Amino acid sequence: MNTEEMLEVRDGIKPPLYEGKAKQLYSTDNPDELLMVFKDDITAGNGAKKDTMSEKGKLNCTISKKYMNTYMIIKSILIILVHQK
Repeated sequence: MNTEEMLEVRDGIKPPLYEGKAKQLYSTDNPDELLMVFKDDITAGNGAKKDTMSEKGKLNCTISKKYMNTYMIIKSILIILVHQK
């Protein structure tokens, strides 16, 4: 999946399968791939205060990538990061 296709998925052409405070998870045309979009949003007071933090999503993506790679190796599960932007 190229960057243009990822942006089309993210920008509402397909609804997210999951959306939480920190990320969104989308299906793609490839049944073996999912698109994770990490948000720059920050909240406090159970959502009473909201703001954004530049590059927070990128940092969360990097941390999640390292965690998933380590966890999947321990559990002997194959996971491949196709693209990180």
